Amino acid sequence: KLQHSLDATKSKKVIRFRNIKKIDQEQLSTDLTGALSGLSSGNSGYRATIDNFNKECKSILDVHAPEITKTINDIPEAPWFDGEYKLARIERRRAEKEWKKTNLEIDHSIFISLREHCDELSLLKKKQFFKRQLF
Repeated sequence: KLQHSLDATKSKKVIRFRNIKKIDQEQLSTDLTGALSGLSSGNSGYRATIDNFNKECKSILDVHAPEITKTINDIPEAPWFDGEYKLARIERRRAEKEWKKTNLEIDHSIFISLREHCDELSLLKKKQFFKRQLF
């Protein structure tokens, strides 16, 4: 008898991120230089200066790369999904990115090899997991 239930319920998760890649570096540098040149410790003290610095940086960053909030489905990992398989997937994705960047045949063959390895490993992990559950 299989005792493990694969719960299909999905919980929601809120994530926040910024699109840093689309920032105009020169404009950001100009804005930071202008805003931060006016900051001085003066009589306000060390803590107040740090707080002002953080506020200025955050407000400039909000202009150049506003914070985006998304609600996503938080799907739990499969019970057979272990560290070895996770590392294999990371390697496969790196190889795929490298192949798409270079478009070389050798990178493509490395990616194909790692993809096949991941497929075989996932089947093996599933078999091992369910075998343990049954016996």
